[in-house]
Amino acid sequence: MKTDDIEVSQDRIIIRLSGAKIATFMDTNSMDPVLDSEANAIQVSPASSRDIQVGDIISYQVPENDYLTAHRVVETGVDLQGPYYITRGDNNPQNDAYKVRFSWVKSILVGIIY
Repeated sequence: MKTDDIEVSQDRIIIRLSGAKIATFMDTNSMDPVLDSEANAIQVSPASSRDIQVGDIISYQVPENDYLTAHRVVETGVDLQGPYYITRGDNNPQNDAYKVRFSWVKSILVGIIY
């Protein structure tokens, strides 16, 4: 995001970001201290698998789950099924047990407001 896309005045802040969405989080403690139930996140949908990098926090839905997970990408790769991401909650001792596929990814976190 460019500085020119952020406008600050005495009573408001305007961020020009195409496709931005606001998200909130459940208090699972997996992303402490970065995210918790008081956080409001600004997220965007990735256009391609190349938009996701190590260090990004992504929200994704495992096909058999009816909820989203927001965890940090700690590794990227490609196998016979295509691009994948290894994720882990910042407060979790181990990586998640599965490779996250691009089709599961709903958004990338680009800002946090408390």
